This record gives sequence, C-alpha cells and structure tokens, in this order.
Amino acid sequence: MFKTHTTVLWLLGIGLQFVLAWILVARRLWKSVPFFCGYVLFNLLTGGSLYAIRSSPEIYFYAYWIGEGVGLLIGLGVIY
Repeated sequence: MFKTHTTVLWLLGIGLQFVLAWILVARRLWKSVPFFCGYVLFNLLTGGSLYAIRSSPEIYFYAYWIGEGVGLLIGLGVIY
C-alpha cells in the first residue's frame, strides 16, 4: 500500500510540473524568465527519467546525484 501512495505522489508531481511547463510555453514566458523555464523543464525531464529507471538502484543513484548537481547549478541561475 505504501508503494501505491508513493507512486501516486511521484506521478502527481511529474504531472504538475508538466502543467507548469505547458503554461510557461503556451504563454511564451520563456522569453522573460528563461532560466526558470529551463529549470522547470530540467526538473520535469529528471523526474520522468528517474521514475523510468527506479527499478535499477545503481543507475538511479548516479542519475539522481548528477541531476541534483545540475539542478543546483540551474537553480542558482534562476536566483541570479
């Protein structure tokens, strides 16, 4: 039962990120906030990729930490 709740929350988060990315693209906001749009798209791709490889712990481990590092750098670009 715990796995079902975890999966639902994981997919819900990816779905909400997709909605946010769609709104940003539909309203052409990438022109005014390009780093934020890149950050949202990166997190969407990272979340989907991690969900797809969740069954392989070793690959997941490295993908997660590489994604966190790149996401941190993009996040700093959003702040500055």
